[in-house]
Amino acid sequence: MNTGQHNQQGSILMFTLVFTTVFITILSGMIGLVLMQQRVMDRTVASEKSLNIAEAGIDYYRWHLAHSLNDYADGTGQEGCNPCGPYHHSYSDPWGTVIGSYDITITPPAEGSDVVTITALGQLDDFPNQTRTVTAQFRRPSLVKYMVVANDNMRFGSDTDVYGEIHSNGGVRFDGTAHNVVSSARTTYTDPDGAGLCTSNPENPNECPGVWTAQADPNAVFLAGTDYPTAPVDFNGITADLSNLKTLALGNATKINSYLWVGDGIYLEASGKPGYLLQFKVVGPTTLLDIYRVKQTYADCSWSSGGLAYSAAKNSISSVYSSAVATNVTMPSNGIIFVEDNFWVQGSIANARVTVVAASFPETPSTNKNIYINNDITYAGDYETTKATTTLGLIAQNDITIGLYSEDDLAIDAALLAQQGRIGRLYYPSVCSSTSYKRNSITIRGAMATYNRYGFSWVCGGSWCSGYHYRNLLFNDTLRSAPPPYYPVAGEYTFLNWKEVQ
Repeated sequence: MNTGQHNQQGSILMFTLVFTTVFITILSGMIGLVLMQQRVMDRTVASEKSLNIAEAGIDYYRWHLAHSLNDYADGTGQEGCNPCGPYHHSYSDPWGTVIGSYDITITPPAEGSDVVTITALGQLDDFPNQTRTVTAQFRRPSLVKYMVVANDNMRFGSDTDVYGEIHSNGGVRFDGTAHNVVSSARTTYTDPDGAGLCTSNPENPNECPGVWTAQADPNAVFLAGTDYPTAPVDFNGITADLSNLKTLALGNATKINSYLWVGDGIYLEASGKPGYLLQFKVVGPTTLLDIYRVKQTYADCSWSSGGLAYSAAKNSISSVYSSAVATNVTMPSNGIIFVEDNFWVQGSIANARVTVVAASFPETPSTNKNIYINNDITYAGDYETTKATTTLGLIAQNDITIGLYSEDDLAIDAALLAQQGRIGRLYYPSVCSSTSYKRNSITIRGAMATYNRYGFSWVCGGSWCSGYHYRNLLFNDTLRSAPPPYYPVAGEYTFLNWKEVQ
């Protein structure tokens, strides 16, 4: 072999070695890149699975709350925690193999609120450092979702104008103007006022659709449509725990005089008389309360018709004691005023969130307490501005009633609840008062929840004969996000918002 051939073979060998080295280097880099990308992909997949596990933790506790509405400690029995947890749970794949876990922390509702916050941290066992954390808020739907909600059949007359949702667990006849959806839990119902006016069942002229109107053009009545049958509102499950509200009113309380206790809330003992007059007033930016014992009410009105005798309580104050129980009482820190008696309420409020309750114990139909409204109870100043910082709730164990001597144009700015009774005005004929038996208009800006059929107007022989001619029911949209303190809720928790915590 000559020198040229030897050099040529050496060059080929060197080239081969260099090429092999470069190839191996490139291949190693490619393998390393593939492995690195695989690790990145595995971590990304693990991160997404951890997020799914965290969301599963949120879903689990929502399910838990549906079965234990006030348990914020995951069934452990822990009390007084805020927040509660974290509580650790294993997470299995669809085949039952444990692949990860979540830790949940629950923040109970703040005082006067019904919003629960749940935080969940999720992770895979194979990637313990790839954790994801999610927080979500839930709220039980308040009765202030509706302008009117009832557990009974309802009838709205032709001079009724309603802004806001209407729902009844019974049927609804609506002859006015509904600017929002009108719903019922019934497919059909027997309407005692509907004979021959609805055609749901020709063989039974009283059987009407769940929601209907006697007006010729339903489209001019139901501007946002109707919805029936829908799920009923659980009045029996309403958490208007009046005993708890009494406890809240008496929290850290000091007895001021024979009737009044003041602490975290305000509590009034039984008056020994027909009840109390609560007069709200605004002084500067502050809402204050004057309290009087009612000395006497007007005697019942009596009349006869068709050989039968009738009577109706006038539900109006004729005199109060000149010496007040208290004046210039500031609004309570927890927003609860509990009156273990009937009371009349009037005046104006601003920059305050207050719930006023009339109830007594033990609860019996004959002694359940009422609220009477004969004069304006309103938000002071410009309503649209004031409603951002002001909320009034009125809860009666029995009825919320408008008396005979009520204002001709009555304004009520409040969320009203008649827990076991009705919201309305009794029938008064002209013999009760030639000037007061008929009134012009009532305007309610807020919401109403009534166990029994509501009504402020009466029709006799097809014509208006007693009560308020015009009824304006205007929903206060701020009640959805800021209901009165400890105002009743019903049903399961519903989703409010969700976000990932970085």
